[in-house]
Amino acid sequence: MTNNHLLQIALYEISSPTLDFTQQFLNRYKLKIENDVLKLFNTNNELFPGSTVFFFKHEYKDFYLAIQIGDATPHNVISSWVEPRYSTWFRAMSEDLNFSELSAYTKISPNDGWTKGDPIPNRTVLQRFSAFFVEPDAEIMNYNAQLESLLNILETDSEGIVALTHASECTIRVTTTFFKQLGVPHRHTISATTLKRLHQLNLEIDFDVYCVE
Repeated sequence: MTNNHLLQIALYEISSPTLDFTQQFLNRYKLKIENDVLKLFNTNNELFPGSTVFFFKHEYKDFYLAIQIGDATPHNVISSWVEPRYSTWFRAMSEDLNFSELSAYTKISPNDGWTKGDPIPNRTVLQRFSAFFVEPDAEIMNYNAQLESLLNILETDSEGIVALTHASECTIRVTTTFFKQLGVPHRHTISATTLKRLHQLNLEIDFDVYCVE
């Protein structure tokens, strides 16, 4: 069965819930709608073998209703849960170097950045340091997959990244945003292989958790 057919089953679960959790969630929260249609944020058929998971974003908060559909006939709705929002990125920052000078250390193209003294958009203050950011694909939702993707990018120029770590303050940051009423998300883990990769890039990793109400 195609993803579109499975999606229709997931949408039917939202319109006519068969699971208690789906019903409880929809009794309290609304999902994002665009052009009068529920916004599908992402689809993943690798998270659990033999099933496809569809992610629908909360109306305005950074978390998602996940609905898991079995790939095999009769394509049952297996489970539903709330998926927190994960964001993972690499940041180099410096009070002495400007954005162009930070960028010159590596062949990797940044996703964002600025120079110390640049105006902060929509604010009356200036940037207090220069910064250079690299992020994985924004469509990747899983923390481990985000970190894997980011490391793959950084390792395309390991020598440049290591040089950048010696010239500026560099770190990988992972933030988790979850909704207070829906409980604390699962803890983060780092494999031995990932730790070795971080060591070879001369990088540390910081975790931040944000609770919204």
